Amino acid sequence: MSGTALWTERPWRPRPCDPPRRSDALVVGGGLTGLVAAIDLLDHGADVTVLEAGQAGSGASGRAFGSVALGCTATPAALTARYGEDRALAMWRESSDSARAFAGYLDELGVDAAYHRAGHVRVAVHPGQEAELREQFRLWERLLPHEDLRLAGPGELAAEFPGARFRLGLMDETSASVDPYRLLGELVALFQRRGGHFVEHTPAERIERRGGTFSVRHRKGETRAGHVLVATDGHTDGLLPWLGRRVYPVGSYMVATAPLPVPLRSSFGRRTVTTAHARKNYFRLTEDGRLVYGGRLNLSSGLPPARIHARLRASMLRRLPALEGIEVTHAWGGRLGFTFDAVPHLGTSGGVHYAVGYCGRGLPMSVLLGRLMARRALGVPARSAFGDGPFPSRWYFRRTPWFLPLTAAAHRLQDLAHHRAT
Repeated sequence: MSGTALWTERPWRPRPCDPPRRSDALVVGGGLTGLVAAIDLLDHGADVTVLEAGQAGSGASGRAFGSVALGCTATPAALTARYGEDRALAMWRESSDSARAFAGYLDELGVDAAYHRAGHVRVAVHPGQEAELREQFRLWERLLPHEDLRLAGPGELAAEFPGARFRLGLMDETSASVDPYRLLGELVALFQRRGGHFVEHTPAERIERRGGTFSVRHRKGETRAGHVLVATDGHTDGLLPWLGRRVYPVGSYMVATAPLPVPLRSSFGRRTVTTAHARKNYFRLTEDGRLVYGGRLNLSSGLPPARIHARLRASMLRRLPALEGIEVTHAWGGRLGFTFDAVPHLGTSGGVHYAVGYCGRGLPMSVLLGRLMARRALGVPARSAFGDGPFPSRWYFRRTPWFLPLTAAAHRLQDLAHHRAT
């Protein structure tokens, strides 16, 4: 069993680069959001530097599940209660539009990321989840009338996912999947070919505003820049204390099987599946016939591979007993950036532009918000339902998310109540 992400066994490396002393724009964070913004800035004639704290691809963008799904993590009801119906509708529609526009962005750049549009299904496993799914379907029909949505019963689900015993499914035909590590590698290569400076193993240490420019200190010295963009998501820390109090890290974990035997592989659909639990699980087949299965476990980050393997393999076999006897070859994890209102945020603080807090829906939203962040740095109006609104913090959170075990316990109780419902 490998403790590295499945995708990273096809490694790519950026061309070595030292940070320049001056740059028109400096992007902190070499994941998908930062690279999308950096490429757009390059295309408008800017000289752009990207600082990546670790090895390229080692963050969430290179270790992700690879789902390009509709909607937000926050429910429409929760967003309506917090922001009112008009803004809630705008958020849901914008996030869904970002998923539909994702393929267009890949085509625009000529990027090969193993994009596969097979749809997505959110499934009820326990009786108490069925009513929730039916209510969500009614809301989605009203919010997203242009999407191809429907409910699927247990017979249809059993035919697509043998042995799973799902009770009800909310299906959409728009969602897709990609190889996230390949996507990131393609964008890094494109950025460097067009003249961008991509610098690995160089965390930003301090950002200071000096008149109309910025000074960014890092382990290799200092870079002066006209604009600074921050795209650190789950790795947002004390670099910008105001932002660090509003984004907290959550662990997300995955296992991958060996390639399934052809008869078993052909019996599974290619649709991405998410359970309707508070502590949800998710799975999909890859293009080479492996099953990738994930979950949040206890929400903390940094669990060892052996523990990830044991817990997620047991969960996988409960959901998919047809996989009994199939070897699990990889187990890995990463850090997601969550916000206290469960939606991403785009904005500017102290002249620094930021796009963070994807709450597990990072692939489509990072393209959308990365491009909008670049437009703002260029001085072009860039409106978004996720931009410039209230960005809540909590008095009890500074740098350590000590409350995650309590949240995980609450999720367990909620799922237990659904299990017992009739």
